[in-house]
Amino acid sequence: MNQIIVVHEPSEKEPFLILNKPRGLASAPIKKGDESALTLASEKYPACIDVIGKKEVEGGLVHRLDTDTSGLLLIAMTQEFYDFIQDAQEKGLFIKTYSATCTRLLNHNDDSYPPCPIISREKGKEYKISSFFRHYGPSRKSVRPVTDESPLMAMKKAGSVLYETSIKIMCMDKDAVQVECKIAKGFRHQVRCHLAWLGLPVIGDKLYNPIKSDGEMKFFATGMEFPLPDGREFSISLK
Repeated sequence: MNQIIVVHEPSEKEPFLILNKPRGLASAPIKKGDESALTLASEKYPACIDVIGKKEVEGGLVHRLDTDTSGLLLIAMTQEFYDFIQDAQEKGLFIKTYSATCTRLLNHNDDSYPPCPIISREKGKEYKISSFFRHYGPSRKSVRPVTDESPLMAMKKAGSVLYETSIKIMCMDKDAVQVECKIAKGFRHQVRCHLAWLGLPVIGDKLYNPIKSDGEMKFFATGMEFPLPDGREFSISLK
């Protein structure tokens, strides 16, 4: 059975749970009884499923991680905190950090993406890229960025919200690039797709990396920071 690791216990002043979710475990159940990080957490912290969230089966889950992504997951233990943190998310005050090891491609040679932003891959360089998004491919399993340089048909399929990813080049060698990414508002697969758009697809990413690999995806949710109702700022990192 997949195991969750509790990295922050809920308290009266900080009524939320933070888990380190393993790769291969869903964040939330699709239907009641499915194994997920939330389901496992509720065995010890039953209050988390009494919170009214986005869906009935999601309880106090504040955000999702892809099943193949490991790392930090936030779960509200009270309705008051859930409502507060959702408002903070809408205001762009809930910052999530991801670390990834990426393939070094000269370009992705995929015309389903708009023209690629030009970046330097030198250590320490920082970039902010933004786009709208549209669902893409069989069963809409993946997404694609959309900009004003995209074809008209792609623009018609895109949403109206502009999503931004901050990317920092941490280190690199001839085969791979290590990056750290931050987002405030997130779309499904946003960071992974933005990295692929730049020619830096995550190693092991079967949806966005054209170089197929049987290994696990090198993508991790490593940090988060957000305000608390009492005015303090909370931050945590796996590093």
